[in-house]
Amino acid sequence: MLRLAVLSGLFTGSLLCAQSGGILMGEVRDASSAPMARAKVWAQSLDTGIVSEVQANEAGVYTMAGLRPGAYLVYTEFAGFERAKSRIDVEPDGRARLDFVLVPSQNRQTIDVTAEPPAIQTESGALTNIIGEHELQRLPVQGRNALEMALLLPGITGDVGSDEAGIFQDVPTAGAGLSIAGGRAGSSAILADGANATSIGIGRATVTFSPDTIQEFQVITSTFSARYGVSGGGVVNTVSRAGGNQIRGSVFWYHRNPAFHARQFGRLSPNRQRRQEFGLTIGGPVRIPKLYNGKRRTFFFASIEPKWYFDELDIYTRFPTIEERNGDFRNSWVAPASAVR
Repeated sequence: MLRLAVLSGLFTGSLLCAQSGGILMGEVRDASSAPMARAKVWAQSLDTGIVSEVQANEAGVYTMAGLRPGAYLVYTEFAGFERAKSRIDVEPDGRARLDFVLVPSQNRQTIDVTAEPPAIQTESGALTNIIGEHELQRLPVQGRNALEMALLLPGITGDVGSDEAGIFQDVPTAGAGLSIAGGRAGSSAILADGANATSIGIGRATVTFSPDTIQEFQVITSTFSARYGVSGGGVVNTVSRAGGNQIRGSVFWYHRNPAFHARQFGRLSPNRQRRQEFGLTIGGPVRIPKLYNGKRRTFFFASIEPKWYFDELDIYTRFPTIEERNGDFRNSWVAPASAVR
């Protein structure tokens, strides 16, 4: 089995960013609550350095859409007033609000707004849970299927399923067994970077990610927007990683050998599964020597995760003895892992 992902933020206006990007909104006013019409507002990503800029309207209201999830420094300025700055985290497909109050300038300086954004989301009634990169990189995940993380959140039960076909299972069923907020298994919407990735047949994920390729993992459990469409339980949105201004990567190797397996209860022989798994990720700015430097503008991220595994299944059938055929079951008990008669 070979898992290959090449997911990048090659252009700031790319389709993936537009689908899973968050929205930042707010008001710019002075100390007397008068609106600062046409105030300049811009947000700089702390991950990539990319700057998005808008201008407030006549009522001092600004809206900045299509922001890739992550941390931002947000600035605003108006002629004759001090520049203000604040830090905010933008969630995937979320709405964040940040208001500014400007004061007249005495001399050129910047005012840092250190107040935290309100804990209560006032722009949307959706109940959203986020699992960030910190948890994704440090918590163990069965089979390296990031959908397992959903079971850590409240209101989510069921069986995640597998993104690999087993001996008797020809079709992977990743996510098909999740029940979100009491909804039936297989009735939730599964998104990949904001795009629909839900199988019509059995409600499974058609695109899955390993933890190394995910920036954030979002689950919406209730009162979500009607634009999500066919969800009967909740919404699972996986946001893939993108490159930054520095070249960074990771590598891992996993090996499982039958020589170290223990015999399970009721089996004659140990598990014969043999597994080799290798993973490599790399991301950074796009650079073409003497032609182009993509720092703060163009990035790449690539991941490859091949798997090789061998497995077998023992099936035993016991036939009735002569005594049992004659109705004598006094010697019918068979000890676990004993020879089959």
